[in-house]
Amino acid sequence: MAYERVAWPKLRDYFFRLSNCTTRQELYHTSCVEIQQLIPYDETAGIFNSVDSVNIEGFGKSDACTAAYNSYYRAITPEHSSIITDWRNFDCEFTVDFIFPNGLYKSLAHRAPEHRVTMRIHRSQRSPNFSESDVVILDFVNDYLNNLDLRFDEHANIDSLTSAATIAERFRCLTRRESEVCSLLLYRLTTAEIAARLFLSRRTVECHVANIFDKLQVHTREQLRWKVGVLLPAP
Repeated sequence: MAYERVAWPKLRDYFFRLSNCTTRQELYHTSCVEIQQLIPYDETAGIFNSVDSVNIEGFGKSDACTAAYNSYYRAITPEHSSIITDWRNFDCEFTVDFIFPNGLYKSLAHRAPEHRVTMRIHRSQRSPNFSESDVVILDFVNDYLNNLDLRFDEHANIDSLTSAATIAERFRCLTRRESEVCSLLLYRLTTAEIAARLFLSRRTVECHVANIFDKLQVHTREQLRWKVGVLLPAP
């Protein structure tokens, strides 16, 4: 039932907006601002480092609030395993001195050990609690956010040979669109991500990939990377 209540067209539009971000900080900021259209909140949304819980981007709270959390309160956060947390169930220094004074009564945070960053969303005491569909949406968002976040690391290691213009010049058998798809393949984007970036259907991207493999006589994406002369580190 939770899946049925997800606004899939809005989620798709959200992913489109994220995929157009050109810097990691823009990605984090856009993620926090635009999530309001999917999971309404009246307090704050933030991006946190999954390793040490440092708040690296936020929207809705002051810099002083962020600084207080990072410098002291994150170290005394009580242990809790729930994805949805009602902080009124915790009577401790963290809630009394930090959570309640800042109006952050209810939290939604999906923790995945393989993720580098995670989004957390807070609502006030006046707002309803988060729903099962909110949990489903945040799960999809965190997966997509981390895939895009990884892309910026990969971009830093990619040689200029991977641009679509250079590929078209080196491999004249490829069409302009095939060169664009080939370039994105070298950035380890998935079929769905390439489709979103170029505003194509997944089926069309799959046809372009098949044509590229046939023309360059390769059978896998790894072989393609070797063919073009770029070997990227595994994610």
